[in-house]
Amino acid sequence: MDNDLLWIKIVITSRDNHFIPVDFSFHRENKDNKTKKYGLTKKEFKKQKKTKRDNKLPASKRFKELNFKKTDMVVQMFKRINQRKIEVDYILFDSWFTTMGLIKKLLGVNKNTHIIGMYKYNSKLAIGNKEASIKQLRKHSGKISRPRAMNLYYFQYIGVLEGIKVKIFITKRGVNGPWHTILSTDTSLTFTKAMEVYNTRWTIEVFFKEAKQLLGLGKCQSTNFDVQVAQTTITMIQYLMISLKYRIEAYETIGGMFRNIKQDYIEHKLNERLLVAIIEILDILELIIGNLDFNQIIEKLILNSDSLAFLDQRLKPLNPTKLVA
Repeated sequence: MDNDLLWIKIVITSRDNHFIPVDFSFHRENKDNKTKKYGLTKKEFKKQKKTKRDNKLPASKRFKELNFKKTDMVVQMFKRINQRKIEVDYILFDSWFTTMGLIKKLLGVNKNTHIIGMYKYNSKLAIGNKEASIKQLRKHSGKISRPRAMNLYYFQYIGVLEGIKVKIFITKRGVNGPWHTILSTDTSLTFTKAMEVYNTRWTIEVFFKEAKQLLGLGKCQSTNFDVQVAQTTITMIQYLMISLKYRIEAYETIGGMFRNIKQDYIEHKLNERLLVAIIEILDILELIIGNLDFNQIIEKLILNSDSLAFLDQRLKPLNPTKLVA
């Protein structure tokens, strides 16, 4: 393969609890590692397959992204989403991506989109005329709120963090759980709503599980980078098509719907094979008996057998001689 593919990132929009894969990127290990460039030994690196690409091709652009910083790719993807006029209400981050530098860049692309993320830094929050670090705020001695629907305790602050107005939720699960910090640039959010929105990140894990198990995401054996890009793209298109069917027919899970689609396909192929077998039998009977009324026999079969009713729609436009040939 051209490169050792280590990580796939999916950018999504989620409306009405439906996951929509929008973009992805491949990344590889640091090229500046002196002992293992791109995670490969010198011998492995020399054996790498080299492919010449036209710079205008999409695969060439994907190849260049291999060395981009992941945080930079987030900004590039968000720019592409805005160019495609895809509306995004919230960008959701885990603690690795929630940095004020990245938040500022994203707000620079579209100030109407808000960010909610798990925040791990001990930054200073300006509240009115006072400043306090996140660690100091965790020593809150006042009343701690707890929504009835959640086993979460929390207290909240609105302040300015590195020039950006934010709402900070400091929360823990249960009485003795560790404290965590949730940051939101949407200061109008209640804690319950913020957690409801943030929990939609779970759909990412569901997507990966279902796409890997049912659609073969990441299982392509090709050693060509371009094929890997194509396979990932096709997987996302497949997932979109299945999701559309899921939304229309209101199945409970994508996995259950996938099994139904598979079952429908099997039944369709069995019906086709049964149809061909019936026509072959009738053809042979015609040769043996002679003067066999094909249409009359089919009509009787359909009228007297519910299990053969599917023949009514399949046989009318078909030429039996061509089917058997």
